Amino acid sequence: MERQFTALLPFGSDHEAATTTLINDGSRRLNKNPALRRKLQQGQRKVTVPFTGQLVSTLALPFEGEDFLRLCEFIVKGLVWHCWKHIIPRQYIVEVRFPTNIGQVFFADLLQNYPQNIRTQSFANGAFEYRCTRYNQDMSFTVWRLRFYGDLTLAGVDPQGQPVPLQIWAITGPPEINQILNQL
Repeated sequence: MERQFTALLPFGSDHEAATTTLINDGSRRLNKNPALRRKLQQGQRKVTVPFTGQLVSTLALPFEGEDFLRLCEFIVKGLVWHCWKHIIPRQYIVEVRFPTNIGQVFFADLLQNYPQNIRTQSFANGAFEYRCTRYNQDMSFTVWRLRFYGDLTLAGVDPQGQPVPLQIWAITGPPEINQILNQL
């Protein structure tokens, strides 16, 4: 799964690290994965997206959002260990989403609940960044905002077929938080 996304994600950004990755490793990675190369070639299409206040024409590539979210679940579990040397209990949930605008507000509010625990880190000059917090009463209750390649353009499609920019948010916690998440 990670091979697919390390080959695909740099195409969605003009971040310096993404450009370098495409130049240095893009062809090699796609040549090692002919099925992915064919899928990208066959699935590409032209789209118009908002960019710095204007509509611009660009190329969209097929993207398996559910697989990407599953990969991000593993990343979040590793980051919990990286930040707090803590392992998420097996019975807890790890939920990664591309939330709606309402969901983004919900997650952003949760992130601010424990400002003393907020951690922010950037790797490779913004190639990967996170901002997170954990709750004092439960070290396994965490909230995350993930960013890949700074301005990576991930987009879903609204009911009218228009691209909608997506953010990546994650939460870990007891199973009871599913009741709240199901309402978003």
